[in-house]
Amino acid sequence: MKVNDSNKSKFFRMERDHFPDIWTTKPDFRTTKECQDFINQALHDPVFLRRHPHAADICVHIRPGRRARRMNWWREDNSAAIPRAFRRKHLLLHVAAHFVQPEGSLKHGWEFLKIYLALIHRELGKNASEGLRNALKEAGISYRKPRGDADSEEFKQMLRERM
Repeated sequence: MKVNDSNKSKFFRMERDHFPDIWTTKPDFRTTKECQDFINQALHDPVFLRRHPHAADICVHIRPGRRARRMNWWREDNSAAIPRAFRRKHLLLHVAAHFVQPEGSLKHGWEFLKIYLALIHRELGKNASEGLRNALKEAGISYRKPRGDADSEEFKQMLRERM
C-alpha cells in the first residue's frame, strides 16, 4: 500500500516562495563535482553527525541532469541527477536530506523536514533556518514528530489526567 505524502505539494509551493527563483538567478555551482563536494561536506559535518551518525556512511555521487526537467535521486546507489538550473544550495540540501531520512518514512514528512532544517541551519545559517521554519508554519506543514494518535483512547486518557 502506498502512503500519501500529503506535505509534498504544500512543501514544494512553500520552498518556491521562500527561496529565490531558480529561473531568474544564477546557479550556486557550475559543475557536478562542486555540487557533490558541497553535499558530502554537509553530510559529514561533525556537528550534523552528532544527531545523524548514519550519515557518515553516505557518499553521494552527482550526475549531470542533461535535458531533465527536475532533480532525480536514487537511494540504491546514492546518486542524484541535478540539471544546471537546480544547482542551488537549498536544493542540494533538499536532496541530501532524502539520503539521510529513515527508509520507509514519508518523502516529505516530519523526519525529512527535521533533517532538512538541520542541514539548512548548518550550511545557510540560523536566519535561513528560522525563516524556513516560519514559512513552514504559515503553510501549515508540520516539521515536528506527532505527539501520538489523537484518536486513541490512551492518548485521550493521558490528556484527561493532565487536566
